[in-house]
Amino acid sequence: MLYLSLQGNFHIFQSYSMFVLGSLVRLYFLDQSLIILSNIRETFHIFLVYNKFFLDVLTRLYFSNQFLVIQTKFPKIL
Repeated sequence: MLYLSLQGNFHIFQSYSMFVLGSLVRLYFLDQSLIILSNIRETFHIFLVYNKFFLDVLTRLYFSNQFLVIQTKFPKIL
């Protein structure tokens, strides 16, 4: 499972593969998980989140090195 850390208003998810960046198809929340579907062999990546409030404040999503970074409008969510 991936883990979440907070640094300012950046929510950083450690990722195991960067191939998702070029094949991002769908991003959604299900229960307490952030689900990313890619178009490579119908794979999906599940990121554990602590609060679905992310869905309403999502502003940026990108990869930096081996991290998936989500920037939101507010400095702290948890």
